[in-house]
Amino acid sequence: QPRDKSSMIRSVVVTVAPSTHLIQRIDYTDRDGNQTSFAFSGYHRRAASADTFTFAPPAGVQVIRAD
Repeated sequence: QPRDKSSMIRSVVVTVAPSTHLIQRIDYTDRDGNQTSFAFSGYHRRAASADTFTFAPPAGVQVIRAD
């Protein structure tokens, strides 16, 4: 549920395949109760280079590493 009553989206549900950890489906409901679903299938994962994604945390944010 949204924190702000004026939010455009009421809820989002992401369905992930337990065996592959790939997103299978995304369903969302807007503030008027309209429902939209996206189903994902037939796609193939490929390795991405380390240069594809970089993350720079904002100043003052505590970063906790899980390694």
